[in-house]
Amino acid sequence: MDAGMTEAYRLWWVAELRGVRERPNIAVITAERDHLQRLVQQLQTQVNETRGLLVVAESRAARLEAGVLHARGRIHMLQERLVDQWAVPIARGTFEDREALREGSMITIIT
Repeated sequence: MDAGMTEAYRLWWVAELRGVRERPNIAVITAERDHLQRLVQQLQTQVNETRGLLVVAESRAARLEAGVLHARGRIHMLQERLVDQWAVPIARGTFEDREALREGSMITIIT
C-alpha cells in the first residue's frame, strides 16, 4: 500500500444515525463534491431504510460538512480510522458481498 492510498483511507468515517439501535444497513455517501444541503437531503431520504451510514469523506471540505451534521445531531460520528484495502471497492459500490461488512469483518459499525 503506497502513501497516497494510506492517506485516502484516513478520510473515511464510520457513522450511524443517532438513536438507532438495530442491526445496521450500509448507505454510502460520496461527499467529495456534495454540499451540506445535499448531504442532509440524502440522509433524510435514507432514514427509513438505513440503520447505519458509512460516510465517505474524500476531502477536507467533506469532512467539515460531516462534522457540521454531527454537531447538529444528524449523524453520530463514531470513529475516524484507518480501514483495510476492502473499503475502497465497498464504498464505490463495486463490492457485492456487503453482508461481510454488516457483520463487522471489515469496518466496525457500533450499534
